[in-house]
Parts: sequence; structure tokens; C-alpha cells
Amino acid sequence: MHYNAFNSTHLHPPVARAVGVARSPSRAVLSIVVQKTVPGTTPESITANVSANAFNLTGQLRRLELREVHDQGAIYYLSDFPIVNAEKLTFVVSVTPSGSKEPQEVKFSKQFFSD
Repeated sequence: MHYNAFNSTHLHPPVARAVGVARSPSRAVLSIVVQKTVPGTTPESITANVSANAFNLTGQLRRLELREVHDQGAIYYLSDFPIVNAEKLTFVVSVTPSGSKEPQEVKFSKQFFSD
């Protein structure tokens, strides 16, 4: 699993339009890619059941709606959401790859700046 959260302004305008993300200093994007690795081959994007939540420093919950995006053989799970300047969010991501019964969970934090 590869994951990242970043300001939506980091997306080039044509890419943002193609994936349905509004570019704004007050919006961010969570991106999740799930890959299957077979020794001796290039990792391959696979579908998965993906869910994510974010919590701010006061513990307020944000349920993030992820959408599956297919682009040139890659599969991304994207969510865009509002942010405020200097906001630090902790993300909890749960992924159950296709063909698996056991979810995998990752937790990470990111501070966003909207200036």
C-alpha cells in the first residue's frame, strides 16, 4: 500500500480536472494505491476495499469518502477534503485487498499549510 496526503494545489490543473479534484489552498487530497508484488515482476495495482478517517488535534472525526480512479493501468483511491492553515490531521486507513479477508491498517499524520 502506498499512501500520501497533500494540498490539492500540488496537482496540475488537467490532472485535477481528470480525477475530479478541486484545486484550492483550502483543500487537500488523500491518495491510496494498493499493489500486488510478485517477485521478479513490476508491482501491479489491484482493487481493494478502502476506508479512511481523519482526526484533528482535538479528536474531531472526519469521515473521508474515497473514490476509485483508474488511470493508465493504475488504480487510485482518492478523497479531497477541506483544511485550514497549519492544521494537523491523523489519518487512519484500512485496506482489504481483493482476494484477501484480512484488512491492513496504517496510521499517519500530516500538517497542512494553506498559504
